[in-house]
Amino acid sequence: MSLENLATELVELITGYLFADGPLNALCQTNRRFYYMLNQRLYDQDAHSFCRALSWGAWKGLISSVRRSLDSGADVNAVNNYVVRNYADETPIFMAVRNQDFDMVHLLLSRGADVNRRNKTGDNLVYFAVSTGNIDMVRLILVQGVDPTCHKDGDVPPLLLAVRRGYVEIAETLLDQGVKIDDGDSWGETPLQVAMTGGQHDILKLFLDRNFIRNDPMGDIGADALEVAIVRHDFRALKLLLEGGANPLMRRWTGYNAIISATLSREEDMAIFMTEPLNVLSEIKDRVGKGLLWYAAKGRCERYTKYLLDRGVDPNTDTWQPLTGAMIGGSAPVTEMLLDRGADVEFKDEIGRSPLKVALEEGVESERQEVVRLLLSKGASLEKAELNDEQKVLVQSFSTCES
Repeated sequence: MSLENLATELVELITGYLFADGPLNALCQTNRRFYYMLNQRLYDQDAHSFCRALSWGAWKGLISSVRRSLDSGADVNAVNNYVVRNYADETPIFMAVRNQDFDMVHLLLSRGADVNRRNKTGDNLVYFAVSTGNIDMVRLILVQGVDPTCHKDGDVPPLLLAVRRGYVEIAETLLDQGVKIDDGDSWGETPLQVAMTGGQHDILKLFLDRNFIRNDPMGDIGADALEVAIVRHDFRALKLLLEGGANPLMRRWTGYNAIISATLSREEDMAIFMTEPLNVLSEIKDRVGKGLLWYAAKGRCERYTKYLLDRGVDPNTDTWQPLTGAMIGGSAPVTEMLLDRGADVEFKDEIGRSPLKVALEEGVESERQEVVRLLLSKGASLEKAELNDEQKVLVQSFSTCES
């Protein structure tokens, strides 16, 4: 007699010795009779061991299987014991949230799923809800009272993840829940930095609308952000930062303010834009006393140099002469502009060098001849420059080439 034709009592007696789920499951799949006879027993046995049906059902979105497993006594917070490899050590609600399975999430919540639990790497449900990019899933998890500001050292904060992926609406929702804009990861990367380096203007505006930079007592955050905008040639971000309270005159650790940084980067439009609303331009200097015109000349910024001169900045200063900056930068057009506005060709720098000597020692070689010619045409003295023999020969060669 085949196994399929055995009396029910005998089948139940045999299966009573099947303590492993695998053989019992195989028997259930033999035929319809065995399935209806033994399936509930399989659920009961699994519910009090590894809860494989619960984990598998949550992963596959099988509502009926999850409900039956829970009805059979499975722990709603049972940890997946490698039934589903990618979700090891996670409870069913983690899988449901990852899969954006709202029906499954609601079912598990109604059965007491622990929403404050973390997986083995320390991430909570808010993080996984954010990772889906689904604003409704994020809101559903937040409504359960999960703290979006709570994360372990080394974890990626939910807001940082949202900004990295450009989820504007999710970022706004997290901010409304009290998440801190400067909450970074273990590498020190913050949401503001990501918004700046990634050109996330909409998210940047969210931060600025909450007076994040305006309320910074030291002003360092705004100064650093302006520097990033300049380096990335991001004029729109720069405008947003200025509107949000960033101070273009705040010096960074380099000793430069944002206007000087823009000048050195030859971002003349940015430099002019930041300078436009300012007064007493000659008083704006770095920590050693170099002014805007000095940096404009050194940075070979012809338009910005002309702009500053037209705004009344004097080309002759007490210590750091803009003409010296032009010698180092090596721009003949800038040099000519300063000379035409009355720059002193015999001024001595902090170590006693005249513009002519600076041009010969530090100037750009490709434009050195033209710069020297301009200085000589304005009466620069070879004697006062105190040139060495090599420099005198070089000046002589320039004169020979010209003739």
